[in-house]
Amino acid sequence: MASPDNLLYGNNRKMCLCFLHIEPQILMRFKNAGLINNDVAEEVNNIQKHKKNTDAVEFLLGKLHVDNGANNSSAEEIFSKFKNCLTESGYENHKDLADHLEGLKPLPALSPHHQQFNRILQDVHPQLVEYLRPSNFLVFLTPIISKAEIESILALEKHEGAPSAAFKMLLLLQRTGSNWQAPFVRACEENRYTELAEALKLSLPPEGSSGEQSFDSKMETTDIDDVRSHTVQYESMDYDHGDNAGASSDLNSLKPEFHSSKYVSGKLDFELNIDKDEYEEQKFKGLKQGMQLRPYQKELSQNAAKGENTIILAPTGTGKTIVAVEVIRTHISKCDNPKVAFVVEKKALADQQEIAIKKFLDGGQVGRSNINVGKVTGDTVLTDLDTVFDSLHIVVLTAGVLSNDHRAVTDQKIAVSKFTLIIIDECHHCQKSHPYNRLMRMYREERNELISLGQSTDKLPQVVGLTATLGAGKKSRSVPKAVEHGLTILANMNAKNISMVEREKDSLAEYLNIPEEMTPVYVERREEDPIADKITELMTEIEREMESLPGYRHIPKASRIKPKDRQEYEQWVMTAIGRYCPEMVESGKERRPLIVCLEYLKIYQKALCINRDARSKDACTFLREQFEKKLKERDNFIDQNWKFERSFCSNIKVMEKEAIQSQNRNPLLMELEPLIYNEFKNNPDSRALLFTDTIESTRFLKQWIDESPKLKQILKSCPMTSETSEAQRRSSLQKFEDRDYNMMVVTSVMEEGIDIGPCNLVYRLNYVPSDCGRIQQKGRIRAENGKSFFVCYGNLKANEEMAKVMEKLMADAVKTIKAMTPHLLAQHLERCRKLDKRMTEEETRKRRLKGQSRDWKEYQLCCKKCSEEACTSFDIKRYNKSHHYVCLQSFCDEKIDIKPHHKPGQMDDLYKLGKIYCSSCAKDWGVLAKFHDLNIPVLKIDSFVVYEIKPDGSRGNAKVVKKWINAPFTVEDVDVIEDELSYDVDFESWN
Repeated sequence: MASPDNLLYGNNRKMCLCFLHIEPQILMRFKNAGLINNDVAEEVNNIQKHKKNTDAVEFLLGKLHVDNGANNSSAEEIFSKFKNCLTESGYENHKDLADHLEGLKPLPALSPHHQQFNRILQDVHPQLVEYLRPSNFLVFLTPIISKAEIESILALEKHEGAPSAAFKMLLLLQRTGSNWQAPFVRACEENRYTELAEALKLSLPPEGSSGEQSFDSKMETTDIDDVRSHTVQYESMDYDHGDNAGASSDLNSLKPEFHSSKYVSGKLDFELNIDKDEYEEQKFKGLKQGMQLRPYQKELSQNAAKGENTIILAPTGTGKTIVAVEVIRTHISKCDNPKVAFVVEKKALADQQEIAIKKFLDGGQVGRSNINVGKVTGDTVLTDLDTVFDSLHIVVLTAGVLSNDHRAVTDQKIAVSKFTLIIIDECHHCQKSHPYNRLMRMYREERNELISLGQSTDKLPQVVGLTATLGAGKKSRSVPKAVEHGLTILANMNAKNISMVEREKDSLAEYLNIPEEMTPVYVERREEDPIADKITELMTEIEREMESLPGYRHIPKASRIKPKDRQEYEQWVMTAIGRYCPEMVESGKERRPLIVCLEYLKIYQKALCINRDARSKDACTFLREQFEKKLKERDNFIDQNWKFERSFCSNIKVMEKEAIQSQNRNPLLMELEPLIYNEFKNNPDSRALLFTDTIESTRFLKQWIDESPKLKQILKSCPMTSETSEAQRRSSLQKFEDRDYNMMVVTSVMEEGIDIGPCNLVYRLNYVPSDCGRIQQKGRIRAENGKSFFVCYGNLKANEEMAKVMEKLMADAVKTIKAMTPHLLAQHLERCRKLDKRMTEEETRKRRLKGQSRDWKEYQLCCKKCSEEACTSFDIKRYNKSHHYVCLQSFCDEKIDIKPHHKPGQMDDLYKLGKIYCSSCAKDWGVLAKFHDLNIPVLKIDSFVVYEIKPDGSRGNAKVVKKWINAPFTVEDVDVIEDELSYDVDFESWN
């Protein structure tokens, strides 16, 4: 195993300088692991900000060395912690670097020839990783690298670029043992790495030799630092960025060019003939001359390239991200101090777009500017945003980072005028209270203020939107209404026009794969459905129990909602739990039985949906799991809990027996199965998405596929929902790309944004998406000869027909807007802006009044479920402008139970250790977080009902708030959490 000493010298140090990227999360991990302190972390940040990443890494590695006195750990412990931090960082390059460091072991069993071969290769390893093109080498390495590994490397090259793939390829070669050198030499020769190949040949044993000849001692003891000043420079590939999915696969024409550079290692002496000017020109060719855009992509980028605010409207899968990169490239080339914000809706999309932009632009140059790309999401919002933005030319971020909500919480007021270009992905969401519209409202407010002062608006950034559709609006049923909706989106984006393909339609048609929409299959529900009947009967019993309770009079009746698997019933349950009960039923004795009833109704309602969309036995499985989970809370049970548990136990075995009867098969699945089987039988290379309505259904539909006698032979599937972890999402998408999976069972989370591999089949099971979602969903089909299938119950036929009408409305509305003269369009947009200004002023007035109403009066926080008093507002402090914690010892001693967190991990500069629950009813109240050596309870406000404490000690009206920003009281801000707030926790009792 390597040690910290190895990190400071030689090839290991070079690899750390190449692949260790300094960013807040990795520094936080180093701090939490005790490798560095706050002062070192701050200095590393400052070095990276004012110098280069490599300078920051150099300083960091020095502070890790055991002799520097940074900590009292042994060298082995330091290295182990360092490697673990890299592995857990979430970055593939950091994980690969950790594997590399772990795998560098002495090679005493190899001959001196092979040891020298490895020395030479390690000397130039960083340069090979940066400039080598794996796809040109792999054809010569097939005898020693498996087919699966080759496909994995090619996929990595396509998605993350050649350096990541080269790193993995060389790592695999190193692990194969001593039989890889000759094929690698041949690959070097064929790819015109002639001098390197000749040098490596000298280290191979002569033909017929056992390879045991001895080398000059000077050769064997050569210090790698002797050649540190030498730089071996190979080609930097000019990618053909013709597709959103990645670089062109036709790479064989790309060959390295060489310039003169002396390489000396022991007794080896050779020159690499590379022309430096040609190398620099080749390295930044993509940035200087522009990427090779398709004709229609050039048309899409033209308005934005002129500096106009515009919305780029193009079908899904046509490479809008590539167009955005070209817009950024053009903008940076014209701007003296460029600052670009690429705004996305979700963190997963931020990760994806950061990788895409870095692949094309990071590390290059335009003029004298070094392009730096970074990312800021909800995980990093507490970082000093000004510092982060100042260090980057392009920042990919989620809208909430800059929205009013975030500014109010953190007091980090970032003006939109700080940026020179803002690109908003999926900009059709820029309406109402969406974070995109809150962000653009900041823009519009700055614009209105400048106009009112008679100043120029030139200081405001250019704004460019990306979308496949503007939508038609939920209540639109006519073209004029849809046009008004489209104009509102344009006005909210302060866009001057819509950029879409008009002249280059033939070019677009060449690359756009329009799927064939197959005739919908409508089925009737099961003639007999004993499972649904029994679940409905049990729900009716619970409803009757609720009607007998005193607090029921405050809750709207649900008996009119039939069947109970409809979304309206679920909404009624959630509203009753979240609002009606907490606000209208003050007494804990009355409220808690009602909420218990509603929680069981929620379980049964989900089981009904599973029975509707999957198999009856899946509904029974779900019920067993949920009731077993409930039973773990038996210490907090009340009469209603025991009553419903007994009722379930007396019925579940009969239900499970009924569920396995053949006549109880789901007609949806009976129709879906042959549709899937026939398509994959005709085309075994197919890849498909199966859309369903609920998260629970994805899991059980995957199980159905795995257990189907027909489908399990041809399908390898995986589920993906909004609850899928980031690591699992990346892994599943990569496996789908690599054909390890050929079916993904998904919810609406996959309708837009997330980039997936070529897919030729989409199935919708009893699911009708929104007007925008319908277009986005069909756009998931990017392979040729694609097909879209829809299987549902007859009651959704009207919804599907209306969705088709809305799709046509959207198309007609865009045509109408495009047909307007510039003058007429400007008039309409100005009208929309004036209307928005009046609405904004009214909302600002309300916010101001609301802010004035926040006071220092004392408020009582009570459990939303059982009304147990938790604490008062005076017992709460806010750390780092975000985390609200209780600073009362008796709260932890008497009010809460603590259990392990199912997903422990970093939460800004706190670490989630456990979950805290109400000791009376087991309601989830928040998390137990670790701050250095202190454990603090951090609350989530939506678990409580807030009452004002009147002067006479009585309670005022109940208030339920979802976010701390909406709390009616003010709490004290602290920068440091005091030692006396530490709580003792019996961690051993968790096991």
